[in-house]
Amino acid sequence: MKKILIATALTGFNDEFWSPVVEKKLLEYGFEIEHFFKQGLTLADLPVDPDVEAVVTSWGSPCFTAEVFEKLPNLKFLGHCAGSVAAVASSEFYAKGGRIFSANYVMATAVAEWDLLMTLLHSRNLFGSGSVKSGELMDWEQKFNMGNLRESVIGCWGFGDITRHFLRMLKPLNIGKILVASKHADAAELAEYGAEKVAFADLFKESDMIHCLVGVTPDTWHGIGAKELAALKDGAAIINGGRAGLIDEEALCRELAARRLYAYLDVFYEEPLPAASPLYTMPNLVMTPHNAGYPGRKEFLPFLLDEFNRAAKGEKCLCEISADRLRTMTVEQLGKKK
Repeated sequence: MKKILIATALTGFNDEFWSPVVEKKLLEYGFEIEHFFKQGLTLADLPVDPDVEAVVTSWGSPCFTAEVFEKLPNLKFLGHCAGSVAAVASSEFYAKGGRIFSANYVMATAVAEWDLLMTLLHSRNLFGSGSVKSGELMDWEQKFNMGNLRESVIGCWGFGDITRHFLRMLKPLNIGKILVASKHADAAELAEYGAEKVAFADLFKESDMIHCLVGVTPDTWHGIGAKELAALKDGAAIINGGRAGLIDEEALCRELAARRLYAYLDVFYEEPLPAASPLYTMPNLVMTPHNAGYPGRKEFLPFLLDEFNRAAKGEKCLCEISADRLRTMTVEQLGKKK
């Protein structure tokens, strides 16, 4: 494989993803890259080029259907410089023999780090156990108001790349119990991480913290609503670095206003979050501006070049997206739908 086409409307692509490591790998693998950036890019805009064997996409790229093979007849691989490929890939692409790869494997590490951070913050009750805030004195009477990870039950909804990375990070911490609710999880594989499979409803009854790590699909949209939140223990936490659409925001706001639960959010229905949002008024809520998966973006394109090279040589790839897995990945329109 030689020629790769970068096809996206993201004019800042190079600022986001290019690095000296990319230059090194292009030289090492003998790949040639052509950049094709255009606002509102469609498949019809792509050049006719029989030499292109791989395409790199990102946010703002069109959905690749069978039509693309009219322009790029020898196209074999699609690599997505982001997580979910649901917006750029179609069943038609697979039907034509195309193979799809995602940088989700790399992004998932950063999101898992964020989830670990929020786990530690909640366990130590950093915002309520005597920590110093601007203009305040430490509350020494609350200094022991915290939990113990070795006695905690941590729940994960979903079992994809993020959950696997997260469970690897948790393993040395000797967590009291780790529960995973997922239709796709294998009990034997979970056991290797020190986790066990449970029913979705039981996840809410037993967990002290619940991490939302599943893609947003019609089956999972608003999967956490009033019923699920009500089933949580007093003082439990919802931690969402995935997609806003997983949680019924109105139901969450009611529980937060009642001061019964805690929440840690990186994703919102409207971004940037409007100044008038009631979420800003909740003292039992920690928010970050949708940056959980940002660290490591310079690693995305090198990872995809490695995947292309492995695929071309017939070697095992780390993040090839099968047609079955595509159906479980986040549908962007649902991610922010209230």
